[in-house]
Amino acid sequence: MGLTGCDQPQKGALSGGWCHAAAADSATLVMLDDLEDGDGLGCPSLAGPWSVEATGTSMPAPGQPVKPHEVTVELPASHPAPSYRALYLSGSLVAGQYAQLTLTLASVDLNDYKEIDFWSRSDPNPSLILSIGVVTAAGAFWSDGLRGRGAMIQSAWGDSGGSNNVALAALEDPDGQRITAEALAASSAIVFRYQAPADGVFGFWVDDVQLKRK
Repeated sequence: MGLTGCDQPQKGALSGGWCHAAAADSATLVMLDDLEDGDGLGCPSLAGPWSVEATGTSMPAPGQPVKPHEVTVELPASHPAPSYRALYLSGSLVAGQYAQLTLTLASVDLNDYKEIDFWSRSDPNPSLILSIGVVTAAGAFWSDGLRGRGAMIQSAWGDSGGSNNVALAALEDPDGQRITAEALAASSAIVFRYQAPADGVFGFWVDDVQLKRK
């Protein structure tokens, strides 16, 4: 899928959509990063840089720059706008190891939002489970409490709707304690973590990370 000259979409044909939710959703969705600008930063004033953490082998490796890749599989017609870039994390892990993409937040109070929305797909895996987390001053809280019940990601692009909605109020710490309003008010990052259930390779894409307002 070619870039068609949209290396800096905020100045070109995609300028109306860069770092914005689709027009029909703009009242309820806040775009943190649509990845179309090609850098490793989130949208201005909303989110900071992306980074990688891994206990096994990953590409990019921890400490290396995180940059969007050209999308190799087109997003479905249900996607609200053209998408030419997304983040891709891949590598090799042994059972129990993990690798994650982390998006630093510039605005730390998430109490005005009810949900994290994003698009994703697995590659080369036919499917894998991602744990979606929020890092706070009180620790990290997860969509599955890190107990293997996170978002099921398939080899075809899909959004986080339906059974994989990431409701902020339902996030739990590893001990099963629900996140509190006080913790949400001191949020510092959103995390997309893959923890390997067995030895092997992994890969997943993430695109259009948004927050849904209450």
